[in-house]
Amino acid sequence: MLQTHTKLVFTELIGEISASFLKSTIKKYDGNYRTQHFDTESHLYSLLYSNFRNCKSLRELQTELSSNQKLNHLINVPSLSQFSRKNALRDYRIFEDIFYHLMNKAKRHFGEVNLFKDKFPIKIMDASVILVALKLAPHLQMDKDHAGIKFNTLFNGEFPEKINICKSKVNDRRCKDGLIEDTGCIYLFDRGYYDYKWYDQLTDKGIKFVTRGVKNAVVMDEEFLGSEKEKDIYDSIIRMGTTVSNKLTVHKYREVMTFTEDGEPITFITNIFDLTKEEAILLYKKTMGNRTFLQMD
Repeated sequence: MLQTHTKLVFTELIGEISASFLKSTIKKYDGNYRTQHFDTESHLYSLLYSNFRNCKSLRELQTELSSNQKLNHLINVPSLSQFSRKNALRDYRIFEDIFYHLMNKAKRHFGEVNLFKDKFPIKIMDASVILVALKLAPHLQMDKDHAGIKFNTLFNGEFPEKINICKSKVNDRRCKDGLIEDTGCIYLFDRGYYDYKWYDQLTDKGIKFVTRGVKNAVVMDEEFLGSEKEKDIYDSIIRMGTTVSNKLTVHKYREVMTFTEDGEPITFITNIFDLTKEEAILLYKKTMGNRTFLQMD
């Protein structure tokens, strides 16, 4: 139970959302318009408590809440129909503003996260899909049995810094707007975001990145930088795409190639030229390959 001797741990957690900010945000979006029982505070706290306790159903949540008198003072327990209705109708911007309020608070507390000493801070972008039964959200249909939403998340090593929410069928490349803007860090993202024109746009803005190369990608070798044959690592300067329809990249990029134990080539593409070959590989593998917060393709 989320409880100490006399005070709920849950109360301390939600206390991170200042009462004045919550009140002003609810007022800003008229969150309690025509609400009698299941107000915005109860809605927010129900969602948070359900996630903290990993409740599998509303019935389980209701049991948890009704069995704890202190929680009853915080949360007006809704019926299933109330919960579904408010999930559909309550303005999502209330929760979005609260999210970014907490993220800014975390930034002030932790500062920039630097995973590699003497290098820029690292930020990771990746997408995850949350599935639900199709009958619960038919407008978000993914396949014949499921509906879903896609969370495209920017993770800074400590906490999710930005999130874009899209329908599950939306391509990752169309769910990234506004996530990558900082020139003072290195961004990592997987090959699901490959877009040569976008790589040029990032480079024009001075934004540094490392990503996985796409299998069977068309590249034009510009210069061979070197190799470490004993480690099966090769380093080249390339341009990507073709001259057909002006799809060749304007800028030159580095392609660092290595191999799996099965002999399959793995390539890493970056616009950073002062990393060593090993650093480019380690940077990606250490943060993308071994992370637990975000899923790997």
